[in-house]
Amino acid sequence: MTVATWQSAVGKAIIPVEREWLRSTAAEVEAEFGADTVIVNIGIFRGATMYCMRAGAPNARMVGIDTVYPQGHVLDKNLHAKVIKGDSGRLCESFEGPVHLLFIDGDHSYAGVKADIEGWTPKVAPGGIVCFHDFATEPKVAAKHAGIKRAVLEWEQTHNLKWYLLAPVGSLRAYRRVTL
Repeated sequence: MTVATWQSAVGKAIIPVEREWLRSTAAEVEAEFGADTVIVNIGIFRGATMYCMRAGAPNARMVGIDTVYPQGHVLDKNLHAKVIKGDSGRLCESFEGPVHLLFIDGDHSYAGVKADIEGWTPKVAPGGIVCFHDFATEPKVAAKHAGIKRAVLEWEQTHNLKWYLLAPVGSLRAYRRVTL
C-alpha cells in the first residue's frame, strides 16, 4: 500500500487528519496485538478508511461491512480485506473472536448506531479501540448526524468505567477499552 493510496483513496468525508489518525492508530494496535490483530470497518462506502487502516496495519485481519457495497467501486485486491454485504447490527452475532480496532461509520441513524454499539463493542478486546465517525460535525450537517452523537453519549454514560475517551480528531470520537 503506497502512501498516496491511503492519503488519496476516494472518500471526501474522511479528512486528512482523520486519515492519518486511522493509519497511526491501526499501526499502534497492530504493534500491541501482533499477528492476531483484527480490524472491523462498519460502513465502508468506497473503502478510504480501510485503505488508511491497512497502511498502518499491513498484517491485520481486516473485515469491512456495508449494506450497500459495492457501489460501482471495487477495492484494490492488495487491500486483503474481507468485505461482507449485510446489516452490521445483525452480522455481529456470527462474528467470532475479539476485535482490536472497530471503526463505526455505517447507518447514521440513532437506532443503527445503537445496534452497532450494542452488538460490536462487547467484542472489542481490552486495550482495543472503538472509533465513531461523524460524531462532531459542522453545524450544516449536525442535524443529519444527531443520532450518532445521541447513541454514543448514551453508551458513554453507562460504560465510562470500561472505556477511556481518547483525544478528539476531526469528527472522530474514539475510546480505548480498559476492562471487559
